[in-house]
Amino acid sequence: MPDENGYNYGFGLHIGSEKRMKISAQQGDITTIETDGILVSLSEGTERVGVPASALAQVDKLLGGAIRTLVESKSLKGKAREVIVIPTLGRLPSRMVAVCGLGAAGRVSADSVRDAAAEGARALRKMGCKSIATPLIGAGVEGVAANEAARGIVEGVLLGLYEFAKYKASEMGQVETLVLVATREVSVDDVNAAIREA
Repeated sequence: MPDENGYNYGFGLHIGSEKRMKISAQQGDITTIETDGILVSLSEGTERVGVPASALAQVDKLLGGAIRTLVESKSLKGKAREVIVIPTLGRLPSRMVAVCGLGAAGRVSADSVRDAAAEGARALRKMGCKSIATPLIGAGVEGVAANEAARGIVEGVLLGLYEFAKYKASEMGQVETLVLVATREVSVDDVNAAIREA
Protein backbone atom coordinates (compact mmCIF):
# COMPACT_ATOMS: atom_id res chain seq x y z
CA MET A 1 0.00 0.00 0.00
CA PRO A 2 1.46 3.40 -0.89
CA ASP A 3 2.25 5.71 2.01
CA GLU A 4 1.10 9.34 2.24
CA ASN A 5 3.78 10.33 -0.31
CA GLY A 6 2.72 7.66 -2.83
CA TYR A 7 5.74 5.44 -2.21
CA ASN A 8 5.69 1.70 -1.86
CA TYR A 9 8.18 -0.15 0.25
CA GLY A 10 9.66 -3.53 -0.63
CA PHE A 11 9.73 -6.22 2.00
CA GLY A 12 11.36 -3.98 4.57
CA LEU A 13 15.06 -4.59 4.14
CA HIS A 14 17.15 -1.76 5.44
CA ILE A 15 19.81 -0.86 2.93
CA GLY A 16 22.81 -0.16 5.16
CA SER A 17 21.11 2.21 7.62
CA GLU A 18 17.80 2.93 9.31
CA LYS A 19 16.35 4.62 6.23
CA ARG A 20 14.25 2.54 3.84
CA MET A 21 14.43 2.78 0.08
CA LYS A 22 11.43 4.46 -1.57
CA ILE A 23 10.10 2.22 -4.34
CA SER A 24 7.50 3.42 -6.82
CA ALA A 25 6.12 2.71 -10.27
CA GLN A 26 5.12 5.04 -13.06
CA GLN A 27 4.33 4.89 -16.75
CA GLY A 28 6.66 6.61 -19.11
CA ASP A 29 9.82 6.52 -21.14
CA ILE A 30 13.02 5.49 -19.36
CA THR A 31 15.03 7.95 -21.46
CA THR A 32 13.18 10.92 -19.97
CA ILE A 33 13.38 10.00 -16.27
CA GLU A 34 15.54 12.31 -14.16
CA THR A 35 17.57 10.02 -11.93
CA ASP A 36 21.20 9.31 -11.10
CA GLY A 37 21.27 5.99 -12.91
CA ILE A 38 19.15 3.71 -15.07
CA LEU A 39 19.26 -0.04 -15.60
CA VAL A 40 18.66 -1.60 -19.00
CA SER A 41 19.24 -5.21 -20.03
CA LEU A 42 20.71 -7.33 -22.79
CA SER A 43 20.42 -11.06 -23.41
CA GLU A 44 23.35 -13.24 -24.39
CA GLY A 45 23.37 -14.34 -28.00
CA THR A 46 21.63 -11.26 -29.37
CA GLU A 47 23.77 -9.82 -32.12
CA ARG A 48 21.80 -6.60 -32.25
CA VAL A 49 20.83 -4.16 -29.53
CA GLY A 50 17.13 -4.98 -29.82
CA VAL A 51 13.87 -4.07 -31.39
CA PRO A 52 13.61 -0.32 -32.05
CA ALA A 53 10.94 0.17 -29.37
CA SER A 54 13.00 -1.49 -26.62
CA ALA A 55 14.43 0.57 -23.79
CA LEU A 56 17.93 -0.64 -24.65
CA ALA A 57 17.63 0.53 -28.27
CA GLN A 58 16.24 3.91 -27.21
CA VAL A 59 19.03 4.45 -24.68
CA ASP A 60 21.66 3.31 -27.20
CA LYS A 61 20.36 5.75 -29.80
CA LEU A 62 20.67 8.66 -27.36
CA LEU A 63 24.16 7.49 -26.37
CA GLY A 64 25.25 7.65 -30.01
CA GLY A 65 25.48 3.88 -30.46
CA ALA A 66 27.82 3.28 -27.49
CA ILE A 67 26.01 0.10 -26.42
CA ARG A 68 25.90 -1.26 -29.97
CA THR A 69 29.66 -0.63 -30.27
CA LEU A 70 30.30 -2.59 -27.05
CA VAL A 71 28.15 -5.48 -28.32
CA GLU A 72 29.79 -5.53 -31.76
CA SER A 73 33.28 -5.48 -30.22
CA LYS A 74 32.29 -8.38 -27.92
CA SER A 75 33.04 -6.21 -24.87
CA LEU A 76 29.43 -6.69 -23.79
CA LYS A 77 27.83 -10.08 -24.34
CA GLY A 78 24.72 -10.09 -22.15
CA LYS A 79 25.98 -12.94 -19.98
CA ALA A 80 24.28 -13.49 -16.64
CA ARG A 81 25.58 -11.12 -13.94
CA GLU A 82 27.59 -9.08 -16.48
CA VAL A 83 27.29 -5.31 -16.01
CA ILE A 84 28.87 -2.38 -17.80
CA VAL A 85 28.25 1.15 -16.56
CA ILE A 86 28.33 3.91 -19.15
CA PRO A 87 28.33 7.64 -18.30
CA THR A 88 25.68 9.47 -20.31
CA LEU A 89 27.73 12.68 -20.67
CA GLY A 90 24.54 14.74 -20.60
CA ARG A 91 22.81 12.87 -23.43
CA LEU A 92 20.15 11.57 -21.02
CA PRO A 93 18.64 13.09 -17.88
CA SER A 94 20.37 10.33 -15.88
CA ARG A 95 24.14 10.43 -15.17
CA MET A 96 24.84 6.71 -15.66
CA VAL A 97 23.44 3.72 -17.52
CA ALA A 98 24.08 0.19 -16.28
CA VAL A 99 23.65 -2.42 -19.01
CA CYS A 100 22.93 -5.71 -17.25
CA GLY A 101 23.25 -9.18 -18.73
CA LEU A 102 20.22 -11.45 -18.47
CA GLY A 103 21.90 -14.62 -19.70
CA ALA A 104 21.00 -16.76 -22.70
CA ALA A 105 18.21 -15.40 -24.90
CA GLY A 106 15.10 -17.56 -24.66
CA ARG A 107 16.05 -18.80 -21.19
CA VAL A 108 15.45 -15.60 -19.23
CA SER A 109 13.43 -16.07 -16.03
CA ALA A 110 12.40 -14.05 -13.00
CA ASP A 111 15.60 -15.32 -11.36
CA SER A 112 17.66 -13.90 -14.25
CA VAL A 113 15.91 -10.56 -13.80
CA ARG A 114 16.59 -10.64 -10.03
CA ASP A 115 20.29 -11.35 -10.57
CA ALA A 116 20.65 -8.65 -13.25
CA ALA A 117 18.90 -6.04 -11.09
CA ALA A 118 21.11 -6.91 -8.10
CA GLU A 119 24.32 -6.59 -10.09
CA GLY A 120 23.21 -3.41 -11.85
CA ALA A 121 22.11 -1.72 -8.61
CA ARG A 122 25.45 -2.58 -6.94
CA ALA A 123 27.37 -1.16 -9.91
CA LEU A 124 25.34 2.07 -9.90
CA ARG A 125 25.74 2.47 -6.13
CA LYS A 126 29.53 2.17 -6.58
CA MET A 127 29.26 5.08 -9.03
CA GLY A 128 27.52 7.20 -6.38
CA CYS A 129 23.96 6.88 -7.66
CA LYS A 130 21.32 7.61 -5.02
CA SER A 131 18.33 7.16 -7.33
CA ILE A 132 17.78 4.40 -9.88
CA ALA A 133 15.10 3.89 -12.52
CA THR A 134 14.56 0.85 -14.68
CA PRO A 135 12.12 -0.40 -17.26
CA LEU A 136 10.65 -3.83 -16.53
CA ILE A 137 13.79 -5.65 -17.67
CA GLY A 138 13.10 -9.12 -19.01
CA ALA A 139 9.41 -8.43 -19.60
CA GLY A 140 7.86 -8.63 -23.03
CA VAL A 141 10.45 -9.71 -25.59
CA GLU A 142 12.17 -12.08 -23.15
CA GLY A 143 8.90 -13.71 -22.11
CA VAL A 144 8.86 -12.85 -18.42
CA ALA A 145 5.46 -11.56 -17.27
CA ALA A 146 5.48 -7.89 -16.28
CA ASN A 147 4.47 -8.61 -12.67
CA GLU A 148 7.21 -11.26 -12.34
CA ALA A 149 9.77 -8.84 -13.79
CA ALA A 150 8.69 -6.10 -11.37
CA ARG A 151 8.90 -8.43 -8.38
CA GLY A 152 12.28 -9.75 -9.53
CA ILE A 153 13.67 -6.23 -9.97
CA VAL A 154 12.58 -5.11 -6.50
CA GLU A 155 13.88 -8.25 -4.81
CA GLY A 156 17.14 -8.08 -6.76
CA VAL A 157 17.79 -4.42 -5.97
CA LEU A 158 17.00 -4.84 -2.27
CA LEU A 159 19.08 -7.99 -1.91
CA GLY A 160 21.89 -6.66 -4.08
CA LEU A 161 22.23 -3.50 -2.01
CA TYR A 162 21.81 -5.13 1.39
CA GLU A 163 24.73 -4.68 3.76
CA PHE A 164 24.96 -6.03 7.27
CA ALA A 165 25.84 -2.82 9.03
CA LYS A 166 25.31 -3.54 12.71
CA TYR A 167 28.99 -3.39 13.56
CA LYS A 168 30.39 -1.43 10.65
CA ALA A 169 29.24 1.69 8.84
CA SER A 170 28.64 1.39 5.13
CA GLU A 171 31.54 2.60 3.00
CA MET A 172 29.24 3.48 0.11
CA GLY A 173 26.35 5.87 -0.19
CA GLN A 174 22.83 4.62 0.00
CA VAL A 175 20.42 4.26 -2.91
CA GLU A 176 17.35 6.13 -1.71
CA THR A 177 14.84 5.64 -4.53
CA LEU A 178 13.96 3.03 -7.11
CA VAL A 179 11.45 3.78 -9.87
CA LEU A 180 10.04 1.02 -12.07
CA VAL A 181 9.00 2.51 -15.40
CA ALA A 182 6.19 0.71 -17.18
CA THR A 183 5.21 1.11 -20.81
CA ARG A 184 1.68 2.08 -21.82
CA GLU A 185 0.81 -1.59 -22.32
CA VAL A 186 1.44 -2.40 -18.65
CA SER A 187 -0.82 -1.33 -15.80
CA VAL A 188 0.92 0.68 -13.08
CA ASP A 189 -1.55 -0.85 -10.62
CA ASP A 190 -0.25 -4.32 -11.55
CA VAL A 191 3.34 -3.16 -11.09
CA ASN A 192 2.48 -1.62 -7.70
CA ALA A 193 0.85 -4.91 -6.68
CA ALA A 194 4.05 -6.76 -7.61
CA ILE A 195 6.10 -4.24 -5.59
CA ARG A 196 3.93 -4.94 -2.54
CA GLU A 197 4.35 -8.71 -3.04
CA ALA A 198 8.13 -8.36 -3.12
